Amino acid sequence: MPGRLKPPPPGNYSIACPYCRDSNLLAVSIDLSEVRCPSCGQTIRVLIATVRAKRGRASGPQREYVIRTITHSGEGVLRFVDAGGSDLDLRSGDIMYVVYKMKENRTYDETPSLLCNVTTHQGTIIKPRKSGCFIATVACGYGSWEVKVLSGFRDDILSKSEIGSLFIALYYTFSPFFASFIVKRENLKKNIRRFIIFPAAALASRMFKIKCAWSS
Repeated sequence: MPGRLKPPPPGNYSIACPYCRDSNLLAVSIDLSEVRCPSCGQTIRVLIATVRAKRGRASGPQREYVIRTITHSGEGVLRFVDAGGSDLDLRSGDIMYVVYKMKENRTYDETPSLLCNVTTHQGTIIKPRKSGCFIATVACGYGSWEVKVLSGFRDDILSKSEIGSLFIALYYTFSPFFASFIVKRENLKKNIRRFIIFPAAALASRMFKIKCAWSS
């Protein structure tokens, strides 16, 4: 029964490294452990948990996951998007782990790079989603308020419907070409930000209460 599920026991687990793909027995004593791969020396973060429930929803060529987990810290929810669209085999009661890569600024990616079902000994590489809104990023800068709001609008609103998913697919097809066209045209970038990007972000923020796609 789901109510009797327990967090995974601490101990040595065979953890696959997303950098070199080698698997090594690593001591994982807490829910979220920072460990170093003995093979390549890269530092990774490992979350190990018992699966309570898994929901995977296809959204165009990618798949959105919501996995309810049980750890020693309590119940939690793991959300991420696999741009590869793979259907993860996870059932209630399975023990799983996910691995996060460390970025250059010594913070960790928000999307795991690798997931493994310890119970069935099956793992999968998670393909990261394409980067944020190309045109907004070029016009406003990476990490700007407009990019965060529009990325949140994409993830929380557009991706939930078939029409929205089609729009996202079309946008990713054509926007890189337009973004490369405006990248060195400063006046054009300023006008696009002022008259298109900012009004669109402000409207999305007001109508859908979107604050920041990467705030959590």
